[in-house]
Amino acid sequence: NIRGLVLKTNNGGQDWQALPFNSAIILYWASFSDENTGWVVGESSTIFHTSDGGATWERQRPGVANGLYTNVDFIDSQHGWACGLDGVIVATADGGQTWSQQNTNTFCFLYDIEFVDERTGYVVGEEGTILNTLDGGLTWTPEETTTNVMFYSLSFPSISTGYVAGDRGIILKTTNGVSDVKAIQWEKNAPSSITLYQNFPNPFNPQTTIKFSLPSTNRVTLKVYNVLGKEVATLVDKSLQAGEHTVDFDAAHLASGLYLYHLKAGDFAQTKKMIVQK
Repeated sequence: NIRGLVLKTNNGGQDWQALPFNSAIILYWASFSDENTGWVVGESSTIFHTSDGGATWERQRPGVANGLYTNVDFIDSQHGWACGLDGVIVATADGGQTWSQQNTNTFCFLYDIEFVDERTGYVVGEEGTILNTLDGGLTWTPEETTTNVMFYSLSFPSISTGYVAGDRGIILKTTNGVSDVKAIQWEKNAPSSITLYQNFPNPFNPQTTIKFSLPSTNRVTLKVYNVLGKEVATLVDKSLQAGEHTVDFDAAHLASGLYLYHLKAGDFAQTKKMIVQK
């Protein structure tokens, strides 16, 4: 990793210049409220502030020992939030001169935080975590998403419409993001076509994961065959809804060698190879 590196562009990203930054700390995110006023966060409870477009930086003290901040978001020059390891969220209402820790009731790693105004914000992280606040972070409420994947990023292009992205190609969308915390509905964006992915890991011993996507509800069979065409396992044989699906396959009872997995959904059929290597 390149430590303590901050880059700046003045022409829309065509060229980048390194800013002076006298620290060897790994940095993870930057947020600017205007072209001169900004903050960067990183490991070792790091929060640095600039008021001159990055020419000089001043370290701020969030008051959380041995923390790691992965993201920071300022909606103006005064109000900002940072999130990171062990469910930590810290907030400031005076441009970072003072920071206070907020209660999230989680120890999950939080990766991204975004506020749409001074009161309404969201944060996402591991184990399918999405938290919402309607009071500037005084209270954080968990969202129900029916998944436990890692969520790494979120974006609210408008006050009611938001997106969350994470592992396994999952993207969630809401169109009533600020109407009522308990009524927020997150839905997966349906794939545009049926796709069967290569298993991972491959080769494997003894377990691997097979992923496939469906654009609509369909009757699905997923079976495993040896090279002689003999069926050795049926992994799926039922109707599934649109979206991304993953299936774990344990080949502990099989000998080393080449095997085929075959997906059938409606008129679609596809076969891929995988290798058991013991």
